[in-house]
Amino acid sequence: MATSGQRLDERDCCNGDYNLQRSASGLLQDYINAADHALWGVASNGLFCAWRATTPV
Repeated sequence: MATSGQRLDERDCCNGDYNLQRSASGLLQDYINAADHALWGVASNGLFCAWRATTPV
């Protein structure tokens, strides 16, 4: 979940190290790709939702 003032595709300094900052939807996609049990997920900032699914390997 991101704050309402943050876009879901915008990098945030609170998400990751200085050189590895991630957006809310980017973090979600990384998690889904790394977790065997996760096939899809939803990121939200309270105003908008972004649906993400596994990417084929």
